Amino acid sequence: MTQHILDRLFAILESRKDADSEISYVAKLYKQGVAKCAQKFGEEAVELIAAEDLPARVGVVDADAGDGVG
Repeated sequence: MTQHILDRLFAILESRKDADSEISYVAKLYKQGVAKCAQKFGEEAVELIAAEDLPARVGVVDADAGDGVG
């Protein structure tokens, strides 16, 4: 991953954190606090590491989101 990708991810998360939590999963996680955000981050990291198709998944932010970003 490059810094550029992390900058994009940060910008997406920042833009969604104050959205309606009924619509935005990111906003919902932010409202649930740091522990919940860390838990979700850990779950996604484990899924990425365990993936058989790891090279194809590099850069995937959230496999559950459909569009790659939650």
